[in-house]
Amino acid sequence: MSEHDSASPERNRISRRRLIQSAGAAGAAVAAGGLSSVPAQAARASAASVAAAGTAGSTSGEQSAQRGKRTGTIKDLKHIVIVMQENRSFDHYYGTLDLAGARGFGDKQVLTWQNGQTIYHDPNSRAEGYLLPYHADSLKYNAQNTSARNRYFMEADVPWHHAIAKAWTIGDHYFCSLDTSTSPNRIMMWAGTNDAAGTQGGPVVNNGGDYKYAYKFKTYPETLQEAGVSWQIYVNNDTDDDFLGDYTDNTVRSFAAFDPKNATPENTMPRKGLLARGNVVHAHTTQPGGIKNDPSNVDYVLGDFIADCASGDLPEVSWVVAPAAWTEHPTYAPNHGAVYLDRVVQAVHDNPELWESTLIILNYDEPDHANRIGEGGFFDHVVPPIPEVGTAGERAPGIKPGYGGRVPFVLISPWTRGGYVNSEVFDHTSTIQLIEEWTKSLGRPALCTNINEWRRGISGNLLSAIDFGRFDPSFPKLPKPADLLKSVSDDAALPAVPQPAVGAQVMPTQKVTGKARRSPLSFQPTGVLVENHTTGTATVTFEVEGGPHGKAVSLVGLADKYVPALVGAEPLGIGQDALPLTATTRQEASYTWDTKSTGGKYAFTFHGPDHFVRSFAGTVGDSARPRVDVRLNKGQTRADGRRTKDATVDFTLYADGRQAVTFTLTPNDYDGRTRTISVPAGKHTVVNWPTEDGYYDVVITAQQSPDFTQRYAGRAAEL
Repeated sequence: MSEHDSASPERNRISRRRLIQSAGAAGAAVAAGGLSSVPAQAARASAASVAAAGTAGSTSGEQSAQRGKRTGTIKDLKHIVIVMQENRSFDHYYGTLDLAGARGFGDKQVLTWQNGQTIYHDPNSRAEGYLLPYHADSLKYNAQNTSARNRYFMEADVPWHHAIAKAWTIGDHYFCSLDTSTSPNRIMMWAGTNDAAGTQGGPVVNNGGDYKYAYKFKTYPETLQEAGVSWQIYVNNDTDDDFLGDYTDNTVRSFAAFDPKNATPENTMPRKGLLARGNVVHAHTTQPGGIKNDPSNVDYVLGDFIADCASGDLPEVSWVVAPAAWTEHPTYAPNHGAVYLDRVVQAVHDNPELWESTLIILNYDEPDHANRIGEGGFFDHVVPPIPEVGTAGERAPGIKPGYGGRVPFVLISPWTRGGYVNSEVFDHTSTIQLIEEWTKSLGRPALCTNINEWRRGISGNLLSAIDFGRFDPSFPKLPKPADLLKSVSDDAALPAVPQPAVGAQVMPTQKVTGKARRSPLSFQPTGVLVENHTTGTATVTFEVEGGPHGKAVSLVGLADKYVPALVGAEPLGIGQDALPLTATTRQEASYTWDTKSTGGKYAFTFHGPDHFVRSFAGTVGDSARPRVDVRLNKGQTRADGRRTKDATVDFTLYADGRQAVTFTLTPNDYDGRTRTISVPAGKHTVVNWPTEDGYYDVVITAQQSPDFTQRYAGRAAEL
């Protein structure tokens, strides 16, 4: 007998008994092992007469009383549902997304290596020496079951995922928390730390600690429990079998606090006890035929969640954990995952009161072990935040420091409807930070003490992506589950996806229609360079304007030429080192290039979030001494959404030497036209540059200084 079997006989039927309590006879059918769903109308009708003991969260009647009393604030939010899927990157799913503003393959602020190739050129043993992203065409090949780097999908391959991104709000700067595997990233979601210092059973750097109950640091569910906030982890808990169990994705089972050996009547009490809410003990019952390996049976594995949605008995915070076949982990099909996700969304939507008060957060734990240049796993081109050496709570031994690659992220709710793009940096701790803000508004603050100061500054709390003043409960037309299931079965009979033939590689494109609908951000980084002709140095200084106090931006610098020794740098790719800097609203960040070892010459670029680029090249001591200063002029938008003032950028052009300088300003992206300006010696001129929805990308050269090239790209925030 396993420890799960003997730990708590009370828990063995918690899940099924809850269905009986909350959904009456309809729930009893599921409890008996039936495969059909609980009819939403019947379950709701039954639930109306049921007052389940120990229930947390509002009943249908209570929710009805709340309808029509919306405040337009975070207080209108009653339920948060978090669904974390497996091992997909942003570019892999959304690189070709037809949504203006989404940072996919059309990104012109992409990192470029010293050899002139972009980060899209993944080093490879092919004759060309690199592998570009290439289409996994599910109409021609067995693409749904693929597991190979640099393959990407188009809308025809993953139509449900593209549909939700265009219907609600997608985040294109959401990174997994750690540059490693599944379990450490899920632990970051559930605890806010991986115990980098190793003082409480960590650090968690791989999947090796799964379900050993060795981690002693506090989970966020425990914090919610103490604050009186109701919560539940939903997972089919009949077995540890991959196709019916949790696929080792319910990683609270790796914490000592959830060890079934510590089961008591109190902590296994349905809907109240820590172990019961965590769903950590399994029944090991015999299952009816037809369940295993059949992804059409989502109503069975989601039975508890469906029943609680139907009855209106959903807790305030829910995590939904899929069995293997529905996780989207390669080689499990994305469209099988879409069927599972669709059922989660439909379960919430089937209860109108619940739909009008719930936020569904869809994210992915990691991009299948992809590193920062896409080697292994699924490729993504945006460089993640990296902490400086000595950053407290970061840089655990055994993994690369900082965040991992970008992953898909969509917010589904009436407050995120409309095809918006949000470009604030988020990671898995952002879900915790959102719940912190929400529970504060409820008067039951649940503060997670595990998230370190650097990560709190870098990652937002999701509020910039949610507009509680804009309420739209309408529901889009989504691909039908039956069609998604058929696409996978049809796909299985096709040949494997081949790499492009030598000489036939083509960089993918992202064709978008319409005008971008972006979530406005209140902060912006900026940076300028100053040459010191006495010391022979070139120093770039960054700062963050606006936003909350302590807001931070991670910047990653690379040497474009000459390869000086970058102090504090680390390997990034193709033999180049990356220098991480963090600028905040409290403190500037700077980097100084000593040109004595490079003949007076310098050339380096810093990349940041939201299309931010600062690139500088020149020669210290050049007789013309061209110099550029920059000022960002924020746009203004009224509360009703009407734009009253467009954002612009002022470039101040200086000729600090003894001769006039002819500057040329060339748009690399967004709005503007090429302009040539002559500045007399010792004088300066201000050029006002337009933006496109606040975004700009300009290259500035100086005719009298052949080495001089500066590039400014980013966004001027709105007021």
